[in-house]
Amino acid sequence: MEVTAAKDAEERIRQNERELRTTLEAIPASVTSARPDGSVDFVSQSWLDYVGCSREETLGWGWTTTVHPEDLDKVLNNWQAASAAGEPVEIELRHRRPDGKYRWFLARAVPLRDEKRNIVKWYATTFDIDDRKRTEALLAGQKRVLEMVAKGDALPRILDALCRVVEEHSSDILSSFLLLDANGTHLRHGAAPRLPQSYIDAIDGVAIGPTGGSCITAAHRAATVIVSDIAADPLWATYRHLPLAHGLRACWSTPIISSEGKVLGTFAMYFREPRSPTPQDLNVLEQVASLAAVAIKHKQAEESLRRSEAYLAESQRLTHVGSSAFDIATGTIVYLSQEHFRIFGFDPEAGIPSFEAARQRLHPEDRDRVLETFHRAVNERTDFEAYHRLVLPDGTIKYVHVIAHPAFNASGDLVEYVGTVMDVTERRQAAEVLQRSENRFRAMVEKNAEGILLILPDKGIIYASPAVERVLGYTSEELTMQSLIQHVHLDYRQHATDTWNPLLQDPDHVSTAETMLQHKDGSWRWIECTARNLLHDPSVQAVVVNFRDITERKLAQAEHQRLEQRLRQAAKMEAVGRLAGGIAHDFNNVLAGIFAYGEMLVEETPGGSPLKRYARNVLIAATRGRALVEQILGYSRSQRGKRAPVDLGHVVAETLELVRGSLPALVVMGDATQLHQVVTNLCSNAIQAMSGGGILRVALETTDVSGERTLSHGTLAPGRHVRLTIEDSGSGMDEATLSRIFEPFFTTKEMGQGTGLGLALVYAIVTDAGGAIDVKSAPGQGSTFTIYGPLAEVALAAADDTATPPPRGKGERVLLVDDEASLLAATAEVLSRLGYAPVSFSDGHAALAAFEAAPRQFDVVVTDEVMPGLTGTGLASVLRHRRPDLPIVLVSGYSGPLLTQQALAAGVSELLTKPLQSREIATTLARVLHRIA
Repeated sequence: MEVTAAKDAEERIRQNERELRTTLEAIPASVTSARPDGSVDFVSQSWLDYVGCSREETLGWGWTTTVHPEDLDKVLNNWQAASAAGEPVEIELRHRRPDGKYRWFLARAVPLRDEKRNIVKWYATTFDIDDRKRTEALLAGQKRVLEMVAKGDALPRILDALCRVVEEHSSDILSSFLLLDANGTHLRHGAAPRLPQSYIDAIDGVAIGPTGGSCITAAHRAATVIVSDIAADPLWATYRHLPLAHGLRACWSTPIISSEGKVLGTFAMYFREPRSPTPQDLNVLEQVASLAAVAIKHKQAEESLRRSEAYLAESQRLTHVGSSAFDIATGTIVYLSQEHFRIFGFDPEAGIPSFEAARQRLHPEDRDRVLETFHRAVNERTDFEAYHRLVLPDGTIKYVHVIAHPAFNASGDLVEYVGTVMDVTERRQAAEVLQRSENRFRAMVEKNAEGILLILPDKGIIYASPAVERVLGYTSEELTMQSLIQHVHLDYRQHATDTWNPLLQDPDHVSTAETMLQHKDGSWRWIECTARNLLHDPSVQAVVVNFRDITERKLAQAEHQRLEQRLRQAAKMEAVGRLAGGIAHDFNNVLAGIFAYGEMLVEETPGGSPLKRYARNVLIAATRGRALVEQILGYSRSQRGKRAPVDLGHVVAETLELVRGSLPALVVMGDATQLHQVVTNLCSNAIQAMSGGGILRVALETTDVSGERTLSHGTLAPGRHVRLTIEDSGSGMDEATLSRIFEPFFTTKEMGQGTGLGLALVYAIVTDAGGAIDVKSAPGQGSTFTIYGPLAEVALAAADDTATPPPRGKGERVLLVDDEASLLAATAEVLSRLGYAPVSFSDGHAALAAFEAAPRQFDVVVTDEVMPGLTGTGLASVLRHRRPDLPIVLVSGYSGPLLTQQALAAGVSELLTKPLQSREIATTLARVLHRIA
C-alpha cells in the first residue's frame, strides 16, 4: 500500500511537472530552474530558441556563454550573492542571439524552500526588455540633446549627439543629418559621425528632386522614404554607386519638418545589409526628426534673434539712437542699450546707472525744463518728448532728442516708460554748417551780377535771383510761374524751343546760347544763357539757367567790327592812294606839257581857224585827264581837297538841274569838286538802280546831334550838321552787298559799266571832311544814303572870275628847276609869255650853284619836287637859309599832307599840283611877289 501510494505520488508529481513545463512553455517569458547552488537544471524552449543553443549546452553554468561580456561579471556576482543570501534577485543583462546580436532581458529569480526554510530550488523568469531599454536610451539621449539646446551648443554638435543616441542602439546603424539651404533647393551636410567622409563630401550640396536617393526624395516629397535595398531600388539609380562603394545597402530617410510645415532637412539611417524597418524603427525615425526640428528651429530662432539684436545695435550705432526703460514704481532705470550708454557717456561694465546719475548728465540750463516736462507726462500718462543738451564728464556737450512712450499693465496701471534717445549733435552741427553755407550761397546768388533762374519742364519759372530784376527789370514775384519763352525775342524764340527739348532729355546736359530778352521797359537786352538739366537732382529738380547781360559787350563788339571795317577800308584806301600817287606824278608831268603848249596854241591861233578848235579840244581832253587823276587821288586821304566854305545846296543844284535854285544855302567846309563828285556818284547809282523807272528823292537840311551817334559807316560827333539824303525806289541791296559797297573796285554792275570806285570815293571824301554815312537798304525796297557833314558857320568864298586876264610879270627873274626837259622848256615858255624872265635848270645842284654865285639876281623860285640828287624841298630849305625873303613855289605831280608839311618846314611859300595852267601860274607868282592879295 505504502509503496503503491508512493509511486502514485511520484507519478502525480511528474504529471504536475509536465503540466507546469507545458504551461511555462506557453507563457511569453522564458523560465529557468536551478539547483540551490545556482547551477541550471532546466530552461524553457523559448529561451533555447532565442539563444540558439541546445538544452545540454545551457544546463549547469553553460548559459553564461550567451551573456554579453560586459554584463557577465555583474550577473555572476549578483547571482552568487543572491544564492548565498537566499534572497530573490532581479538582474538586467544582454543575451546573444544566434546571429551574434544582443538584446536586453530582465531576469527575476526566487528561491523555493522546504518546511525547514532550506532552498531546494531556484525558479527564474526572463523577460525581453530590449524595446524598453531602447526607448529609455532614446529618451535619455533626447534629454541630453535638449540640455545641449538649452545651453546654446552649436547645431553641428547637437546633431552629432543625436546621431550617436541613435547609433548607441545598434552598431549597424549609420545615421545622417542633411540640412536644406536658405534657397530650399540643396541639401548640405549637418552631421554623420560614422559615415565615410568621402561619401559625406559626395552628397554635400546635392539638389533635391523626385528621384536621386532617399534623402533627396524625402526632402522633395516632404514624406518618409524607405529604401530597403539600395542596389535594387530605382530611386537610387543615379547615385547608388556612391553608397554601394562604401557597403551601404539600405537607407531610411524622413524629412525634418518645422511646426509651420516647412522642410528643414532630412534624417537618415543607413545599414550595411538590406533591411526593412519595424514599427519601432519608424517611431525612432519620427522621434529623432521631431527632436531635430526643435533643435534646428531653436537655433534658427537664436540666430535670428542674434542677428536682430546685432542689427538693432548696429542701426542704433549708425543712427545714434539708444533705447531705455524707466520703472515708474521704483523710479529706476531698468534697461539701457549699448548706444544709450555711449550717448550718455556711461560705462556698460559698471552696470545701469541710477536715475540721479543720468539726471546729472543734463545740461544745467536744460535740467529743470526737461524734468518738468517728464513729470507732467507721467502725471498725464502721455508721451514724453524733449530736446536738450548733455554735459559729459570731459566737458563735451551733446544735443539729444528724447521720445518716451508710457507702458501699462493689464489693470491699466502705468508701469514704465520705454523710449529712445537720439544723438543729434552731428545733425545740429551739420544744420549749422548748412545754414552758414546756405547763407553764403544766398549772399553769393543775391549779390552775383549773373541772373539765376530755376525753370520747370513746362518752362515755368519757379525761382528768379535778385540779379534778374537788375537785368530784366522784373521782380522775382513777377517772374515766378511765368514762362521764360514769352520774354524771348521772336527771332530767337524758335531756336530756344529747339534747344529746350534735347536739354530735358539728357540729364546733366549743358546748353549755352546768346539770345535777346525783353526788359520790363520794353527794350531788348542781349543775354548769354547757360542752362543745365538738374531735374534728376533731388535738391534742385529743375533746369538751372545762369545768364549775364552782355548788351554792352555786344554793342562793343559791333563797334569793334565797324572800326575794323573802317580800318580795312582805310588800308584799302591807303593802298589805292600809294598806287594813285605813283601814277599821278608821272601822268601830271605829261599833262603839264599838254596844258602849256595847248594854251599857247589857243592864244596864237586865229579865232576862226579850225586849229583853234583843235587846240581847245586838246585842253578839254587834258582837263578831263587831270580830273581823272584827281578822282584817283581822291581815294586816298593823303590827297586832301582844297578846303574852303562850300554852298552844298549849290553843289546839289548843279548836279540836279531840275531843282536848281530851290535848295537853301548850307555851308560846309570841303572841296567843291569833291562834293560835286559825292552827289554825282550817289545820284548816278540811284538812277542805275531804277532801270525800270522810279522816284529819286534828294533832301538837304540841317540837324542837331545832342550826343555821339554811331551810324552804319562812321560815328557822328555832337553839334549842328548838314544832312543830305538821297533815296531811290530801286532794286535795293542785300546784307552781303551792303557790307562791301564802300570797298574799292567792288561793283555789282556788268563788265564795262562800272569801275567800283564811285562809292569808295564818296566814303573817302565824306569821312575826310569829318562826316559820316548811314545806309539803309533791302532787296526790292530801294536804298537810302544819308550823308552827314559839320555845318560851317563862315561866309562863302568869292567866286573865281575866269573872264579877267591873268596878272602879268614885270621882268622878274625866275629860278626855274625841273628834271623833265620838255616840261622845263614848256614852263619857261609860259613864264616868258606871262612877262617873266625864267632861268632854267634841269638839276637841283646846278640851280643851287647858280644861286650861290649871285643870290640877289633871282626874284622868285619855281622848282619841281621829285628830282634826282637834290629834291625841291631840299633845295628850298637851303635857299631859305641863304635868303629868308626869297619867295619859293614848289610844284609836284602828287601832293599830300606829308609833302605839305615838308614844304612848310622847308620854307616854301606856295605848293602847286601838276598839271598847271597859265592862269594858275600867273596868279600864284603875283601872290608870292605881293602884287595881289
